[in-house]
Amino acid sequence: MNAITKKEAIEKAQESKVIQTICDGCCFCVSLDKSEEHNLNEYCEADRLESLKSQGGMIYSIVDESSKNSITKAVDGRVCTMMRNETWEEIKKSQGLDEEELVKEARKELEISCAFLIYMGKNEEASEEERLDNVLKTIQSAEDGDVKPGHFFIINNAGIKAYTVLTYLRKKLKELDIKTKWNMEYILEDSVKELEEKEAVDRCVDMIYKNINKNYYCIFKDGDIVPRKYISSIDNAMNDELKRFLVLQPKNGDISGTFIIKFAHKQFKGNRGGNLVDKIRTETEEQKCQKMAIDLESIVQDQS
Repeated sequence: MNAITKKEAIEKAQESKVIQTICDGCCFCVSLDKSEEHNLNEYCEADRLESLKSQGGMIYSIVDESSKNSITKAVDGRVCTMMRNETWEEIKKSQGLDEEELVKEARKELEISCAFLIYMGKNEEASEEERLDNVLKTIQSAEDGDVKPGHFFIINNAGIKAYTVLTYLRKKLKELDIKTKWNMEYILEDSVKELEEKEAVDRCVDMIYKNINKNYYCIFKDGDIVPRKYISSIDNAMNDELKRFLVLQPKNGDISGTFIIKFAHKQFKGNRGGNLVDKIRTETEEQKCQKMAIDLESIVQDQS
């Protein structure tokens, strides 16, 4: 496609009804001589264009209206989350950041902040003390990850008294100097305790969903060890490789490690009428579109 004007690009996207990113106006946009050959990423100081193209974005040229001999780029079909305007640039520079630090700052703003849901179900083989120690192990392993958790929700469906859990965690987390916000969700309904584990987890997640204050949540059981690269691998896949998914689930269908984008929970009405992951898998298959529920192992390859 020959270079077109910004107005023509906007009209084309509106007519085709596709999402669009026009680089002109972004502080990372680079205008280059249209008579010379350049690699795609040379037009972007944040090196995003190659990744956007590899993930389905259609890249084309826009006439630089301030210099008719130069062009910038635009993308149809994908939104560039690294796009920042000149006002953002001015604010960051006033805070002391130099040109080289701006890209790192923008990328840092994208970093995933994920709520960790730690499920405690019935377990007659373990004592209360062992269960509480297990919760702490899971919290500590998440804290040791490359990317810190955004919030901990301890789902107490084990029948352990709320006071016992709260007293233990307040003491231990203070001793370990863990500052991540946390709270306990105490499940009062006896009927939920009688469900099979997977169904009980689904019900509990639906019950506390409105309290989740992050855009992403993941589920682990008490005693699980969270892989060190768990969130950083997902963050890299989403924000650097620009892969698209709504849900990640272990190949074996296990609960532990399941990662969900929160708006998908709302869009698919959570686990009402069936397991959320199963519903997403079924709908994408029926519509013959890109899979939105994929195996966790395809993203988090290092499980240590």
